[in-house]
Amino acid sequence: MATYLGDRFAESWWQPQLELSLLGVLSEVGFYTAWFAQHADNVADHERECAALEWWSKQARRGVEWLAS
Repeated sequence: MATYLGDRFAESWWQPQLELSLLGVLSEVGFYTAWFAQHADNVADHERECAALEWWSKQARRGVEWLAS
């Protein structure tokens, strides 16, 4: 993105947009990720989905920080 926009790219604008967007996406996909983690057919799938849920949770916390400030 920064390469494409050059001087027009402002990380101070982009970062909040990204983190708030990921918070919104979690509200759409979080249930499914959690469900698949809980109902995985094998250990590998369970671990993969738990790792994904952990990643999404971290992103959500970053988005919430923008709402709290």
